[in-house]
Amino acid sequence: MADKPSYQRSFAEKLAAIFLETGSLDYLKSFWETMVREWPGIDRHRLDKYYYLLKCFMLYGLKYLRKTDLDEGSIKRYNEILVELPFHPSRTDLVDSIRVYMLENYPGLIISELTDLDASKLVHVFEPLTELAAKTRKRSVLDCAEHELGALDPSLQLQHLAEHMFSVGASPNVSIRNRKVLYGLSQKYKTSSCQ
Repeated sequence: MADKPSYQRSFAEKLAAIFLETGSLDYLKSFWETMVREWPGIDRHRLDKYYYLLKCFMLYGLKYLRKTDLDEGSIKRYNEILVELPFHPSRTDLVDSIRVYMLENYPGLIISELTDLDASKLVHVFEPLTELAAKTRKRSVLDCAEHELGALDPSLQLQHLAEHMFSVGASPNVSIRNRKVLYGLSQKYKTSSCQ
């Protein structure tokens, strides 16, 4: 990528915009595969521009979902890529810095881009986040998920998300620690929805 910040940002936005323009899930999957594979070799002094590139792809991914009017099939295919790659709870070739960055940014982007859409459909956009919170074995990732998902604006209608979190937490495959986090988030969302 170019060395000047303005060029870096412009280039990152153009790369991400290709996905929105084409709607090619193969392009999106190739991007995330490349990031997962190459991330450990990126010079730490250049990480900021790559973090911005990740954020652009998150943002344009959400714009893609908006363009489909949160079509269930589109959400499902999009989420499969995210769960397989940047949100995967146990891939050993995926560094936690990607998971944590995704957790720190994706919920806020969902809220800023999609909250005016149908809340019953919107809950499906959160599925990669809830799956990561349910299945991660890493305490740092679970703590980040709890913090970031717990920081959602309480004025939002989160009843559907509360029900989803509870349902995911009730699975017998979820560890006690992860279940406690999901149930706590569910209760918080239910409480905020009642106010």
